[in-house]
Amino acid sequence: MKILLFFIINMLIVFNTLGQELTLEITDTVEIKTKKKIFSGISITADIGKLIVGQTLDFEDKWAFSGHLLFLDHLQLSTEIGSGTINPENAFENVFYTVSGNFSRFGVDYVTEIKGNSNISFGLRRGSAKYEDSGTITIPSESSLSNDFRRSFDRPELEANWWELVLISETKFSKKIKKGNRNPLYLFAKNIYYGLNFRLKFNLDYPVQDDVIDTYTIPGYGRTFDKTSPAINLFIKYKLGF
Repeated sequence: MKILLFFIINMLIVFNTLGQELTLEITDTVEIKTKKKIFSGISITADIGKLIVGQTLDFEDKWAFSGHLLFLDHLQLSTEIGSGTINPENAFENVFYTVSGNFSRFGVDYVTEIKGNSNISFGLRRGSAKYEDSGTITIPSESSLSNDFRRSFDRPELEANWWELVLISETKFSKKIKKGNRNPLYLFAKNIYYGLNFRLKFNLDYPVQDDVIDTYTIPGYGRTFDKTSPAINLFIKYKLGF
């Protein structure tokens, strides 16, 4: 009888311990499932590098903004729109050349959080541009009997497409998160990020021009004779998490 009572007491202790562990596991699972939201956040990014360059240089004027939707804390859909007008110096000899147009990018990223204040993202983009270029060719005459040779060209409604590999590094503007601080300025600032986009553009598809001179550069991509076009963009982002 004593042996049976000892066995029953030990079994109750074991079942009680297992029950507590199971409860903890279920609680942890519920908490994890509660935290794992399908729609995790939204953000808007401004390419401040292009804005700064456009205000300081005379030969180009560019801007670009992008929007991002974050799902399951890691999967991010990104879209970007931008515009550029470029007057490259010495693009061609004896030619005043201009290209202008709009571009867009769309793709997906994988986002990883680092120490709660920074994020690293890897992504793939499909880029496209609608643009036009024009120019005036001037060849000075070496004879007083003839005038300078001039010829103008204007090529509207051109389109180009390409692919991009993207590496994004971003950090919170305000790294020290003070819990309970309800200051409106702080609540706004804590959602601001800044960082860099590292892009590698490739597989450009555009209409090659054979009549006068080829298109020199394409807004959103870069110079057409570069098979791969690397770029670094400085940005600032405002992000809202859910």
